[in-house]
Amino acid sequence: MSPNSSSVCVHGSERVLSCHVMSSSRSLSCLNCPVDPPHGKHTYYITFKVTYLAATCVWTNTSKIIVAMAGDFILAVASMMIARLRDNDVTLTLSQVVTDLVQGEFMQLGSKETENERFAHYLTKTYRKTASLLANSVKATAMLAGADDALSEVVFQYGRNVGLAFQLVDDLLDFVSSSAAMGKPTAADLKLGLATAPVLFACEKYPELNPMIMRRFQEPGDVERAFELVHKSQGLEQTRFLARKHCIEAARHASSIAESPYQKGLQVITDLVINRLK
Repeated sequence: MSPNSSSVCVHGSERVLSCHVMSSSRSLSCLNCPVDPPHGKHTYYITFKVTYLAATCVWTNTSKIIVAMAGDFILAVASMMIARLRDNDVTLTLSQVVTDLVQGEFMQLGSKETENERFAHYLTKTYRKTASLLANSVKATAMLAGADDALSEVVFQYGRNVGLAFQLVDDLLDFVSSSAAMGKPTAADLKLGLATAPVLFACEKYPELNPMIMRRFQEPGDVERAFELVHKSQGLEQTRFLARKHCIEAARHASSIAESPYQKGLQVITDLVINRLK
């Protein structure tokens, strides 16, 4: 999703691009692909064949140490690719992605006592871990295309809303999709002690979830009971409704860009996000 969005944003800015900018934008699209190892009992090894304009990955079971080393390697290559763009503003924008990602990981380690604080904490964490990548990537791509500050902000907000919607749908699918479709075990977040949007919404009807959240679903039967209560509540429907709101907002921002096939492409992406099944 992210590479496609970045490429479309270049054309959607309605600028005349030089070969250098087009080459840079393709390079940027290449390194904007998020890497998130599937959750479960096994860790996974990412083999990356990195070139200037393309990268491929293959998952194989291996140790956590190798996964960490692979992540360091990917970050190093991405840093070199960013440096080759020779654009300080773009470098600063993409550096924010790494800052947000680390902050989001730290936020994921904790939780809040009250329901309102907990949901705000969840949304901020979701932005930093997921939406920041897309928002800053499409912004950086627009900047490479010569967009002004106003247009750069429009595409940033577009990416932010698409990114939040994408993660909300991902959290929903964790409760309703099969392991085969998702490529990871279902209820994976609960098993990791994470309370995502469906659980937080379910708390409104079933307050007994609150102590489970605070102990990170560590007691026997917590995961199974929480999974059951989410399905009995309106948590899944409320999560999809919120995701749809973010997609509508993203489409609104896309509609403010000059009409073109690429602008339409940005709007199509919002439909793909809300309707995806895996």
